[in-house]
Amino acid sequence: MRFLPLFLGLGLLASLWSCQSDISSNEGEAADFGAFYQRFLSDEAYQMAHITFPLEGLPPHAEASDMDGQYRWEKSDWVMHRVIDQERTGFHSELINIDNDLIIERIVHRRDPYLMERRFAKLGQEWYLIYYAGLNEVAE
Repeated sequence: MRFLPLFLGLGLLASLWSCQSDISSNEGEAADFGAFYQRFLSDEAYQMAHITFPLEGLPPHAEASDMDGQYRWEKSDWVMHRVIDQERTGFHSELINIDNDLIIERIVHRRDPYLMERRFAKLGQEWYLIYYAGLNEVAE
């Protein structure tokens, strides 16, 4: 099993989010999502107001017991997410447009089997983060 030692500490994970990245997305992405996404990753107050806490997801390095769908991120423990520097980290982001009201973002490492996932949904007239899976190893 291979590990990414850079991601063992929460502080280093936070620095991952504080960088710049290119986003590859599907054509037909919801027209207003791009503006939301940029603001979400650059404005802490806006980000906090656009997360459905307690937020469903998975913690980093999840164990089998975390996979039961009961894990929730709490507002008090949230570390602001920022755009990722793909050159420095080896991660890149892919947006998957499920429909005009649901977009999944997969943040994948180029060489190693690591993944993070965010799901965004349009609830009413606003976009919200509705799911977040922290850094986890995936089967190759």
